Amino acid sequence: MAARTRLKILTTSSTTSAPAILKTGELAYSYESVSAGQGQAGERLYVGVGAEDAGTGIASGVQTIGGKYFTDLLDHSHGVLTASSALITDSNSKLAQLKVDNLDLNGNTLSSSDTNGNIVIDPNGTGKLVLHNPYINGTSVTLEEFIFDTVGGAVTGGTGITVTNDDGANTSTVSITNTGVSAGSVGSATAVPVLTINAQGQITAASTATISTTLDIAADSGTDNGVAIGTDTLTISGTSNEIETSVSGDTITVGLVDNPTVGGNLTITGNLVVNGNTTTVNSTTITIDDPIFTLGGDTAPGSDDGKDRGIEFRYHDGSNAKLGFFGFDDSDSTFAFIPDATNTSEVFSGSLGNAKFAGVTADNVRIGITAANEIDTSSGNLVLDSAGGTVQITDHLDLDGNLDVSGTVTFANDLTVANGGTGRSSFTDNGVVYGDGANALDVTAAGSQFDILQAGAGGVPVFSAIIDGGTY
Repeated sequence: MAARTRLKILTTSSTTSAPAILKTGELAYSYESVSAGQGQAGERLYVGVGAEDAGTGIASGVQTIGGKYFTDLLDHSHGVLTASSALITDSNSKLAQLKVDNLDLNGNTLSSSDTNGNIVIDPNGTGKLVLHNPYINGTSVTLEEFIFDTVGGAVTGGTGITVTNDDGANTSTVSITNTGVSAGSVGSATAVPVLTINAQGQITAASTATISTTLDIAADSGTDNGVAIGTDTLTISGTSNEIETSVSGDTITVGLVDNPTVGGNLTITGNLVVNGNTTTVNSTTITIDDPIFTLGGDTAPGSDDGKDRGIEFRYHDGSNAKLGFFGFDDSDSTFAFIPDATNTSEVFSGSLGNAKFAGVTADNVRIGITAANEIDTSSGNLVLDSAGGTVQITDHLDLDGNLDVSGTVTFANDLTVANGGTGRSSFTDNGVVYGDGANALDVTAAGSQFDILQAGAGGVPVFSAIIDGGTY
């Protein structure tokens, strides 16, 4: 008799979860009933899969591979819709019935269990619902006949409208009732049409009414008059130095003369654009709301035109008439004041003048020009007070007078002996300073207790505890 091999399977009655302690290839089965719900772990066969942990020997995963729960789902007649069971088609690959949400597809009938709910068939995108040979309510009435009967019964004639239905041809004819008004033209050069229109927009009566052929004209002044249309000529005249008129075909143009003169006040509520070369204002007082004057054009120039920008003014110095300029000098990109200026094609030249200011705040200040490059005061001392606490001089500083320093003097470099310094930044602690010709001062190394300062080789001072009497 052949030897028997028994395969051991772990069993449990737990329904909470799958086993978590299986080794790779080891089987486990939960025989607990799942009557309480399909989400339980009972009536299932499990196997350990994946690599085993080196310490515990437990597989990295557990998979469900079968069990009574799954076979019960398949235990029913094929093709029959069974509650809480799998769908199995019969030998003809059919199901006797299929239910989805509220819809029930049974035999040739698609029905809904949703009370008074609609059945909606909605093709996606540009897709179309195609119905072949549709009938209404299972009767012999076609969809075409049903629609015609519904529409034909719903469309009835109103006032002035007649509707005739031809059921045999599935057609309806809509016609307008004749109002009795004769066809033709109504009105003339001296008569206008008078029409009667009912609520349906029909003309129920037509006649004419005589109109006046005289046009009455009136103005702010003068005598009113009547112009006979067709015989008289209506003339529109302008005003000398103010308004001019012209006729071209059927168009009358009214406009200003080239050089108009306005005797009274002129108020312009819109924008004023002057495109001439010279604008002269002979007013004694000018008031402008705009706080900013824009010079040089309404748009930025595309290239440098070499012209200055600013204010040109005229005055008399008591002896002669003068022309002054204050503004931007294009040649050196600075602002300049020239009290006696010459204007050459919007470029100003002349000697710079003086200006007075109570105070000046500037990012970069240049005081003095060539041959006058100095800062001077009319009285008192010149004080340089930096808000940052430091006044920097990046060039050489020459002093003809005395230098008084009340604070600490710090040099970035060692001060040479020739300039009154030591030429060194530091000295050895407890060392002795000695001269080194025109070079920086030197210092000995520090000595120890009871050392004697002696002259070493070359006469260099050195501390030593040894007294050498020399040779003899």
